[in-house]
Amino acid sequence: MLLRKSQLEEELQADQRFRGFLIYGDQAYGRTDVFASPFKGSRLTRAQATINASMAEVRTSVEWSYGQVVNYWSAVDFKRKMAVGQVPVEKLYKVAVILTNCITILRGGNNNSQYLDLDPPTLDEYFSVYN
Repeated sequence: MLLRKSQLEEELQADQRFRGFLIYGDQAYGRTDVFASPFKGSRLTRAQATINASMAEVRTSVEWSYGQVVNYWSAVDFKRKMAVGQVPVEKLYKVAVILTNCITILRGGNNNSQYLDLDPPTLDEYFSVYN
């Protein structure tokens, strides 16, 4: 329901920059032209099992980022401290992510950038997307 309301899928389909790419997520998102999710079942083909294993590895690295945000800014740990409707959850989390990204840039990277063998952008490059 929330995903439909956000119209994220329609926006990504309309944006040429995302052609040929998929967003990998929970099975709740299903499989569409925009979203991919793990294959279910006990009778997976070898290819499906390989894809699931490969994506699980990458997905674990994405989870590191969520952990890093909560590690720096424990107040945004939704389960313990945030209540939608009582606290501006979205704004606080966005600020926490931006500040975490700044720390990552200033430190020259993090677990994700090392795992993916990528250098972080400069602060100027990072903030240019907000212009």
